Amino acid sequence: MFENIEDHSVEPIFTIISNHPYTMSKSLQLIDPNLASIDFDKMGNLINRTPDMLIVCDVGLSSEEKTKLVACMAILVNKVSFSICLSNDTQDNALLEYVTTVCMLPSDMDTCEAINKISNSLIESVVLQPLLASLFDDMHLYFKGKGTTQYREALVQGERRIEKAMNIINSDQDLSTVAILAKGGRDILLDECEVIINAVEEMSFPSSATFVAIKVCPYFKSGEILVSAFLCDSH
Repeated sequence: MFENIEDHSVEPIFTIISNHPYTMSKSLQLIDPNLASIDFDKMGNLINRTPDMLIVCDVGLSSEEKTKLVACMAILVNKVSFSICLSNDTQDNALLEYVTTVCMLPSDMDTCEAINKISNSLIESVVLQPLLASLFDDMHLYFKGKGTTQYREALVQGERRIEKAMNIINSDQDLSTVAILAKGGRDILLDECEVIINAVEEMSFPSSATFVAIKVCPYFKSGEILVSAFLCDSH
């Protein structure tokens, strides 16, 4: 997904395009990644500084602005390694042709809250210290052309915390792609990583592509784990 991730002398570039305010997570603030959050009006600047990961939000844009956004993404489609549109319109969204996937904003979250959580989760999947990382760099290949994506998350504590968190995935869903990012403090254990992987494999259909990344967040409280899931339907 990220062509220069393996070259650690070249820092990956992350860009968020949204007319809604963005707040960086505590873990990203500690790392201070090469991240830019810009308004829709400054989108043209991307032509000369193409990011590795591009997150765009079309919520609140007028029809004319959405047309301009589609035109810009048509230019960037073969230049950006991974792109995602956060939207309330996933059925007939013209951006589906030019981004890796269109992600439906959760209805139980405030728009700004949802944008922040999804954006931070995606960026953290790349930059945080990994306890376990498996094939997250291939997300583009497995999400592209698979339609729209759902986002879910659960913050859990205590015993059997992983089992509790995995309830965010409906085992009755027919999923083509499942991407899980689990973040915990320094007390997160390798056997919990195995629990996550086994749970995903048991829930997912044989034809689904599964990705699991476990990341360490130093500021997390002991016993606390946040599991974020990106789910793509087979339909």
